[in-house]
Amino acid sequence: MGKYQGLLFKDALKKKEVIEAFNDYAKPIPEGESINQLNNRLFSFIKKKVSECPHKNIAIVSHGTAIGNIKAYISGEKYIHIDSCVILYKNNEFKFMESNVY
Repeated sequence: MGKYQGLLFKDALKKKEVIEAFNDYAKPIPEGESINQLNNRLFSFIKKKVSECPHKNIAIVSHGTAIGNIKAYISGEKYIHIDSCVILYKNNEFKFMESNVY
């Protein structure tokens, strides 16, 4: 969240620069990264962990913003804050399976 790191998410979403970044995924938040950059970083990490792991199923724990971005990227939908999701990564392709909001 760049210079807005540490704010409550609902307060950060009131800032013009944050609103713009959430509408244009290529636009970085000042002193931070764009949603596209975040997604590239998240998916590179997931692919790396999957390739290193000998197990069929793995769990990756993160915060709601990262999880919501993963779901939005895979499903093609707009970002919504979610608490958990299940994704399938097979044959170098991600598929969104389910999510929960608690």
